[in-house]
Amino acid sequence: MSGRIPDEGRYSKISRRMWNDEKFRELSAAKPNAQTLFQRLLSGPELGCVPGLFPARLSGLAEALGWPLKATDKCWKEIAGKKMAEADWVAGLIWVPNSIFHNWPQSINAVLGWKIALKEMPECALKRKAIEALRVALSELGPQWVEAFSKASGVTSRRPSGIPSNKPSAKPSPKASGIPSDIQDTGSGSKIRILAADSPEDLSGSGRSEPPEAAAAEFGNRPEYQRKYELAARNSGEFALAGGVRWPEFVEVWRAWGKPFGITELPHVSQRIDRDISAVIEALASGRTVAELVEAGRLAETDDYIRGLSGGGPANFTAAVLRRLLARRKVDQPVARPADAPAVWRDPDADNRENWVPPPEDLAGAL
Repeated sequence: MSGRIPDEGRYSKISRRMWNDEKFRELSAAKPNAQTLFQRLLSGPELGCVPGLFPARLSGLAEALGWPLKATDKCWKEIAGKKMAEADWVAGLIWVPNSIFHNWPQSINAVLGWKIALKEMPECALKRKAIEALRVALSELGPQWVEAFSKASGVTSRRPSGIPSNKPSAKPSPKASGIPSDIQDTGSGSKIRILAADSPEDLSGSGRSEPPEAAAAEFGNRPEYQRKYELAARNSGEFALAGGVRWPEFVEVWRAWGKPFGITELPHVSQRIDRDISAVIEALASGRTVAELVEAGRLAETDDYIRGLSGGGPANFTAAVLRRLLARRKVDQPVARPADAPAVWRDPDADNRENWVPPPEDLAGAL
């Protein structure tokens, strides 16, 4: 369930006020069951601003749901048995560990805004465990988020010895895995690259313009900006923090790819990284030039497959679609006359352009 953008399904917003709505309360109520109790833990009015961590007692939940305390306790034990939630009933605190992965804070200021709520929560071992888990989760977004959380929680230390780590015990060395030494595994499928302010690979582009010699050898003759997007593809949190949706290459490709679908607005700088944004990042990281990607957008405006899509967007520019569109460009555009061409010269691809059809394998991959 971890990761910044859950991609296992669609989401619907539920107002916490629903539970106190007069008409809702007049509906036939559910008998004691673990599913309804867990739904209450995810969306009830007991929740505060800190994802998954809130003060509550079992008796209060039972009273709110209109259930006997004994039956409510039985339902709770089902939830706790599957480690979907934990509670310290003496202190009066509940922790739903996976809540953060479905309720990411919208900004660093939102994290700073947790300060009062965290201070008012009862002190106990569960609170300390939850704070450490939140810190680890926020590390997926970047060091700035961790710093903000440290200010809000007042906790700056690393993982306490009593809290087990989720990371694999046998972690391959950076050299063996091919991961640069400044990339850290967060233990949940994401990797965070720690960038110095003057790093040539700083996603904001504020550092030196040329990569060091070692990186240059790996970089080869690819576009200079590509490495920036390679890092963005690895760490979407840093891309978001750096305002990557306003980088000139991103803007140019986004406008070209959005035009066939009537998309004229740029993503908001605080927007979560979705499939459309990721598609542009990955394309720019793949080695194709901005000119090629913009040309693909132009060709898509008259492409039957693209025009036939309903509600599409940049995410529809898959690798197969790009290959097909750019292959069409090669035969649509006349070959430039060589400077040393004979007096009588004919474009060698003229016949191909007249009767060209997309390669079957590209067409199949695009549909």
